[in-house]
Amino acid sequence: MNVTGDVYDNRTAKENTKTLEEQVKETEEEKEGGEDVALTVAYARMLCDAGAQLLTIHGRTRVMKGQHTGQANLSVIAAVHKALHHRVPIFTNGNVLCFGDVLQNLSVTGC
Repeated sequence: MNVTGDVYDNRTAKENTKTLEEQVKETEEEKEGGEDVALTVAYARMLCDAGAQLLTIHGRTRVMKGQHTGQANLSVIAAVHKALHHRVPIFTNGNVLCFGDVLQNLSVTGC
């Protein structure tokens, strides 16, 4: 049971994930870099509604693969934290190579 009192079963969570995944894929194809804060927040909210007990966000898009992917988008992680930190713990792990990076992540994202 989630915060609103609705009961979700595995099928519903899977359908919601598939639908949102298709929307995210379409957005990634339309936008350079595939970044869309609203869809990322909606995806995270759907995971919480489906029963996620915590979220870990890397801050990179699907198109950012391999060793040379550029920097994680900490502002997207911050937006998810702002929207959902009251529901679940949120962890960030993008751009963390040393202790200074941990402090930067904490400062920017709140995670």
